[in-house]
Amino acid sequence: MLVIGVDPGFSIEKAMAAGEASGFAEGLPGLTFTKPEVVAGEPLRLELLSFLEAVRRRCAPRVTARQGREALGLGLEIQRAMVEHAGKAGISDFFVS
Repeated sequence: MLVIGVDPGFSIEKAMAAGEASGFAEGLPGLTFTKPEVVAGEPLRLELLSFLEAVRRRCAPRVTARQGREALGLGLEIQRAMVEHAGKAGISDFFVS
C-alpha cells in the first residue's frame, strides 16, 4: 500500500514541468509518498483489539468514529456502484445470495 500526500496548491501541470526539467530526479514536486506500517493479522480482529486497548488506556483510538463512518460510507458507495454496474452488464443477480 502507498499513501500519496498532495500539497495545497498542487498543480499537475506545474509538477510535470518541474519534474521533466529535473529528469524526475526528485519525483513530482508537491507530492509525497509514504508506505504505512501494515500489521499482519485478521483486519477486523486487529481493529477491535485496537479499540479495546484505547478504552483500557483511556486514550484516543487509532481510527476515530468519523473516519469509521467515512470508511463505511465509501464501502457502501462502492458496493452500490458494483451492483449498479452488474445490472448494466446483465448480471444483476451476481450479488444476490
